[in-house]
Amino acid sequence: MTKQVLTNTFAKDITKLFSLSDRTTNSTLQYFTNKIIKDIKWNTDNKMTKIQNMEEECLNLYIEHKEHGVILDNDRILQLQNDIEWNQHQIKVNDDLERYFQTASEQLFPKVHADSKAIAGSVDKLEAKYQAMQGAK
Repeated sequence: MTKQVLTNTFAKDITKLFSLSDRTTNSTLQYFTNKIIKDIKWNTDNKMTKIQNMEEECLNLYIEHKEHGVILDNDRILQLQNDIEWNQHQIKVNDDLERYFQTASEQLFPKVHADSKAIAGSVDKLEAKYQAMQGAK
């Protein structure tokens, strides 16, 4: 078996610190690496929802101003725009961090990822057949 060249620093450190051939250690490391990735995705989704809500609030403030003559709260709109920008910046950081840990996971657990891709490919083929059947009805 040839040794895989690891380019991700986290993956390199993990292989130095832990024995991946130990089943329990391997399982634990997979669990926590996946948990980190899922937590980053959850945080990103949460921030995107916040951004949508703030954008809607800005629009509603403007609609109230245009349609009902309510004085436009420029300070609130500015604050919302700043918060939107701040959350967007955090999402960019999250994206980079998620890619970093995803790469580490793929390098540390290549068989798990290969199996997962094979299963996803099978499900995609089944979905295509199902959609073709639905279109034929």
